Amino acid sequence: MQWIRNYNDVLDNSANPAIRKAREVAMKLLNVGIGAVDPFELTKAFFKKASDLNFNNFSVIRVIGFGKASFDMARAVEEIIDVEEGVIVVPEGAGRKSGLRKIRILEGGHPIPDDSSVAASSAALKIAERSGEKDFVVVLVSGGGSALFARPAEGITLKEKQEVTQLLLKSGCT
Repeated sequence: MQWIRNYNDVLDNSANPAIRKAREVAMKLLNVGIGAVDPFELTKAFFKKASDLNFNNFSVIRVIGFGKASFDMARAVEEIIDVEEGVIVVPEGAGRKSGLRKIRILEGGHPIPDDSSVAASSAALKIAERSGEKDFVVVLVSGGGSALFARPAEGITLKEKQEVTQLLLKSGCT
């Protein structure tokens, strides 16, 4: 798969053949590197290698996911496993409103958690609470998950969690 959209433009804009060759090598390496960490492909590869998991032994398979890569990860899971239901939480405005068959897509605040993060977390936890010992729950977590799946502990308000998150971000913690 070609990850660099303007690949040919970059090559065509080279001043001479030596620069073109250097750009071509650099972009091929970059393309391979990006492809190696593609969440869709990595998730598919994981489940294909997990041959010791016999999903027929479970009554229901559910998915809970949160993070910036959770959509692509969930898409891979749906391609490989017969998922009964699920919910993933993606950043607001990520443009991922549909494209999954059995997994609902909810939005949450990122990088600062908000009310939608809390509501989405509650929806995901309800799926977990419905699950029993004969069910299999796939949990997909990726970057941004701590903001997207936010449910402050008892005694801590969302506002306090938001303030601490802002302080951490301002001090360079990401």
